[in-house]
Amino acid sequence: MDSSRARFSLLALVKQYMGDGFDDKKLLEIVTYLKEKVKILILSVSDEADAYQIFETLNDRGRSLDTLDLLKNHLFSKAKSGLPEVKQKWAALKENLQDADPKNRFLNHFWTSLHGRTSTTGLFRSIRDQISSAQEAVSFANQLAGSARIYEALRSGSSPVWNDHPAETKKNINILRLLDAQQALPILLAAYENFPKDEFRKLTKLLVVMAVRYNFIGEERTGVAANYYSDLPKPIWAKTITKAAHVFKELKQIYPGDNSFSDAFKLKSVTDTKRARYILAEIENSISPTEKIVNSDPDEVNLEHVLPKNVNQHWKPSDTSVEADEHRDFVNRLGNLALVPKAKNKKVGAKSFNDKKDEIFSQCPEFATTFVICNFDKWNRAAIEKRQEYLAGLAVNTWKYGDN
Repeated sequence: MDSSRARFSLLALVKQYMGDGFDDKKLLEIVTYLKEKVKILILSVSDEADAYQIFETLNDRGRSLDTLDLLKNHLFSKAKSGLPEVKQKWAALKENLQDADPKNRFLNHFWTSLHGRTSTTGLFRSIRDQISSAQEAVSFANQLAGSARIYEALRSGSSPVWNDHPAETKKNINILRLLDAQQALPILLAAYENFPKDEFRKLTKLLVVMAVRYNFIGEERTGVAANYYSDLPKPIWAKTITKAAHVFKELKQIYPGDNSFSDAFKLKSVTDTKRARYILAEIENSISPTEKIVNSDPDEVNLEHVLPKNVNQHWKPSDTSVEADEHRDFVNRLGNLALVPKAKNKKVGAKSFNDKKDEIFSQCPEFATTFVICNFDKWNRAAIEKRQEYLAGLAVNTWKYGDN
């Protein structure tokens, strides 16, 4: 912020504090506070990159300096006669990122998609050192704007960017967004520019499988995965990785095997209803000759907790073998969750298990994973674990990568 903007900002704050009219007492309070309480610290640094790093180190109030603003100033200062084009591309970038990047992750993902993993504090310096001429500034602004457009499209499979891509790609884009698969974004940015459409489809499938097996169900260490994921974009650009199968080969070391995935699935509790519906819907679709559940939209499919969230006379710990301190965990176990078509759902959440069977679950023969609940005589800890084991066996084949 330059000195004139700073003065106007300070004046606005003073007026806000004083309210309507002139209050010499409040004005005196401000002057006294500034003289006695405010300290100004001046740090001399060699360049703006050092200023950014010092700010990040010293700032303890959670306010981050916007790396994009630093980059904008650098590009504008280097653009010279290309400044109008750089300004135009920057406006396009900001428009694309308005909703797509609320946490300011784009620049890091973009740079990782080109050069591999970079620390947040070293990001601006790394970019700045690559741009020293007007031609480089214009070229970089064009590349940045193009990637921002794809980055925004990775938020939704309904984006026009995917109009000429297979339906499976669009579906997988939505799933990756649902699972918040941030680590996949640099790979997708690189692959979009370099993979044929069918290979890109296969890649999105692989990344969904990894997001489910490694991240969502397995809850494995994200830092380990980040190292593997961030190493992939550069060889994609270099054309040494040209297929999804090549990506799988690089990720195979962290790909959870069937046994470990199944073991993790058997114990998984899910509190996010959208993700729970997705997991159950995909399993249901995988065992059906035709896709019966187009999506996991709550307007089409309800999520029913067999063991209800609130204990009552029908669901005593003595009957369910689920103690009070573990009730929340078992209520949200995947084995306790069932998909019910909205048209058939009834408000029976607090009723007994037999009532629920008669009024809901027996009415859903088209959903095999829901209908199987009717095979149980009572619903308790053992029943939940048994059904979850059944679902885990199906999940292994639902999220298994194959080059198809």
